[in-house]
Amino acid sequence: MKLSVVLLMLLTLQSRAQDDSIMGIISKLVNKMEEKYPSGDILAGHIDEFKAHEETDSERDQSLHDAVLGQAEDIETVKESLQVVEEEVIANRDTYNAKVDAVEQGVAANGDAIAEIPTAIEEANKATEEKMQGQLDTQDGKIETLKQDLGDQVDTLQAANGEMQGKIEELTEQKAVMQAELKEYKERVAKLEDSRGGSSSQSSSFLWIIDNYARSRRNRKKITSSTFYSSTMGGQQYGYKMQVYAYLHNKGHLSLFFKLLRGTYDDIQTWPFPYHVQFELLPQRTDVSIMRNTTSISADERTNNPDVFGRPRRGSNTGWGFTQFIEEKQVEEKYLDHDKIYVRVTVV
Repeated sequence: MKLSVVLLMLLTLQSRAQDDSIMGIISKLVNKMEEKYPSGDILAGHIDEFKAHEETDSERDQSLHDAVLGQAEDIETVKESLQVVEEEVIANRDTYNAKVDAVEQGVAANGDAIAEIPTAIEEANKATEEKMQGQLDTQDGKIETLKQDLGDQVDTLQAANGEMQGKIEELTEQKAVMQAELKEYKERVAKLEDSRGGSSSQSSSFLWIIDNYARSRRNRKKITSSTFYSSTMGGQQYGYKMQVYAYLHNKGHLSLFFKLLRGTYDDIQTWPFPYHVQFELLPQRTDVSIMRNTTSISADERTNNPDVFGRPRRGSNTGWGFTQFIEEKQVEEKYLDHDKIYVRVTVV
């Protein structure tokens, strides 16, 4: 048993020996042991068993060796990758260091300029503040000027207002005086009317004599009609100023009209003209009656004809009356005397 153990130890040493000389020595020892102890011995069986184990261990070692080689290749690949990464890191580091160096150089080169930046900023801020302050001062000056101008304008307006107020008061006083005078004048007119025994509702007459009737008749072949105008009528107590006119030989008729003239007392009169006018052709014989006709003027006619009955704005208004007061033949037969006719005009 001891020999077998020794033999096994030798075989084990042979399989694990790394040096060829040692392996050779062990092989010689094993061979001698096999020569001294032939097969069939117990030791041979142990040797065979040991060889079988040795072959198995050899295969296992080969598998382990292959696995180690594969891992070695993986390790080499990893090492290569690490080498690439390391090279990239080194390259990036160099680039970074170069940029840092460039920045440091730029800072070093522009150190003075960088150091001056705070001062420049401070000076710029100061200049801006001074400029803004100047603008504010200018605006303040303009505002003060505007205030002064507005104050002057207010003073001027107040002065003008005071002057205007004085004029208004003066005109108000004048108006009051004029109203008092007008009232007094109306009272005097009323007293005058009363002293004459009349009033505004009583009549005021005017006698108008038309001459040269025959001569105008002889000339009627040369002209269409002949026009005669009376002198102006003062209206007596009424104060209206008017005039009468006549068309002779107007298509075989005598035409009579009146028209209002601009007068002195128009301011105190009632407008439109509120009265009627009566025309009378006076006979020259006792057996002939008076030819009389009175205008009939409605309120609408007075309102709708301001050029006739309104207050005259120019010299005179348009006339109003009768285009066919009487036939011309009757005038010659009953009312003509000594080449004259007599027309009485009455405001009623």
